[in-house]
Amino acid sequence: MELYLELKGKVPSKKNLTLFTKTGHVYPDPVIVTWMEISHWEIKSQLNKLEDKSFLPFKEIVKVKIEFETDRRSDLDNMVSSIFDLLQQAEVIENDRLIYELESKKIYSKEFITRVWITRS
Repeated sequence: MELYLELKGKVPSKKNLTLFTKTGHVYPDPVIVTWMEISHWEIKSQLNKLEDKSFLPFKEIVKVKIEFETDRRSDLDNMVSSIFDLLQQAEVIENDRLIYELESKKIYSKEFITRVWITRS
């Protein structure tokens, strides 16, 4: 079984997930929170179009391939981490520890599109 997902928009880095006020209070970065909410909705709408959802969430070892159409400034490993967290939050995979094989690449583009393929290993 292979699942294909497509996300629009720039994938933010979860490296800077939290922000701090001058008084030391911690709060989540609104850019990341908004991206997670929108992307979660995008994934759910794509999953709703599937006829067979019985394999979701993936509970076995999987291979993930990710292509990021993005600008040069984006950091690949941080974008991958954001996608892994999103896949787990959207209940596509039970746990990102199940990802045993990863292929990822950046393609320079002024468009921001992320393509994700998930395959049982």
